[in-house]
Amino acid sequence: MVDKILPLIYVIALGYIALRLCNAAFPKEEQIGARFIALFLILNITGFVLAGMLPLSYWVFFIAAVISLMILAPVEPVTRIATFLFLCPIMPNLDYDFQIGIPLLWMTWPRLLTIMLLLPLLFTAFRHKSAFHYPMDKYIWAFFLLNAALAFRDTSITNGLRGITYFTIDLLAPYFVLSRYLKTSADIRKVLFALLGALVFAGLINVFETVRTWHLYDQLIINVTGARFMAIERLGMLRATGPFNIPSQSAFAMATGLGLLWMLSPYLRRRLVIVSLVVILTLALLFTFSRGNWIAGVIIGMSFLFTANRKQFFRLGFAIIIIAVPLSYLEITDEVIGILPFIGEQETAEAGTVDYRASLFDTSIKVAKENPLFGSTTFGEHPDMDALRQSSGLLDLVNHYMIVLLSSGYVGLTLFLSIFISTFLLLFRTLLNSANQPHEHRLMCRAVMFTLAGLLVAITTTSALGRVGLLIWCLIAIAAVSCEILAPQRRPERGHSTPGYRRVANRELQNPIPHFHANQRMRKL
Repeated sequence: MVDKILPLIYVIALGYIALRLCNAAFPKEEQIGARFIALFLILNITGFVLAGMLPLSYWVFFIAAVISLMILAPVEPVTRIATFLFLCPIMPNLDYDFQIGIPLLWMTWPRLLTIMLLLPLLFTAFRHKSAFHYPMDKYIWAFFLLNAALAFRDTSITNGLRGITYFTIDLLAPYFVLSRYLKTSADIRKVLFALLGALVFAGLINVFETVRTWHLYDQLIINVTGARFMAIERLGMLRATGPFNIPSQSAFAMATGLGLLWMLSPYLRRRLVIVSLVVILTLALLFTFSRGNWIAGVIIGMSFLFTANRKQFFRLGFAIIIIAVPLSYLEITDEVIGILPFIGEQETAEAGTVDYRASLFDTSIKVAKENPLFGSTTFGEHPDMDALRQSSGLLDLVNHYMIVLLSSGYVGLTLFLSIFISTFLLLFRTLLNSANQPHEHRLMCRAVMFTLAGLLVAITTTSALGRVGLLIWCLIAIAAVSCEILAPQRRPERGHSTPGYRRVANRELQNPIPHFHANQRMRKL
């Protein structure tokens, strides 16, 4: 019994610290309230205590989660989205093959939240904005329809329908609900503050795990699903996972948290507390020892400094060089350099992972040439891929671009990349044509753009499935809404033969008109 209670005590204590830090930094109207605290306590107590004491453990947790969400989840859409984003990072994935006689759904914690909180909103989302309101919408629909068609390859109709359901829950629901219901900068801040608060908590869990050499959520996972995860060390230190089960996914979330701090920086208060949040997320990212996500964190942090204050950027770079010289003589520095990709020691296990993934990349390109247009469902059984399986039987394919290429071909990869290209073009054009707009709105767009850039680098080493993909689709939705707030447009009045547009400056539209155009400067009279 003590084994079940002790980790719960630590989780609640770290949650309390995260609550005090966040509420000290967040504006009063955006602080973590009683509803979030109640859900946090109910879910953790159920997972750590009740699920470990009662039979049918998963169903105990599942029923408790569903009932608490039905009672405590708000009806108002923006607050409901904020609740969803707050709850997503605070519990483990909790994979479970949901079936009643026949397989129905591979259930995870994010999917349970999506079904309970977002799907009801998705059914009415297009009453607010059309299905092709933003430039990236057509690429998201095309990517979804392609994968929906490919879901029926080499399988039964029921499995194909399950595949479509997964794409609807994992992709369509988060993107279209956020992009249709968020309309003002206040809406965006509300949901991002909720997400940031949850990521700060997850960051504290990461730091605790590496310092104490103990994965706090292992007991909850064992209680609910019976699964066990092997602890992984690097440099003799435990790789932190927090509530994310996998170090790379936890690192991706921490890098996202650093981007959120940048987006919300104009609204944060108390400099010392803000610095504390930066330190927590940075240490949490480092303690995952996920090197690809380290690069993402560096891109996000350096982009912030370079765009905010270039003099400070160069001063910091000079200071890092000065500090790095004496540190280079320390033994720990040699060990850290040894695990870095491409510049580390070539005979270490860490360097071996880089070589292994380089081999996977080359082999994936070779295998993809056999089914170049639409990929294959059996690429993992290809002899060349099978030869790269590890001793445990795992094919450690984590480069998400290669996963998309192998499963849906160059057509699928092109559509996947088109979503991000259209997002970056929209952000760039909006920033280029909004020099006189409020600084806070411009900073939001700039921060989203560079955060997405860093995260797109991260998914070369972190599969964009589960919560990783969910964070990406949510950020793309926020990028689209932010651009509309920064440079809202409206159609020309009837009777004008030449189309043109007029900017509505310095105000947010409650009901923006669903159209974007390259010419955003003036309207012909």
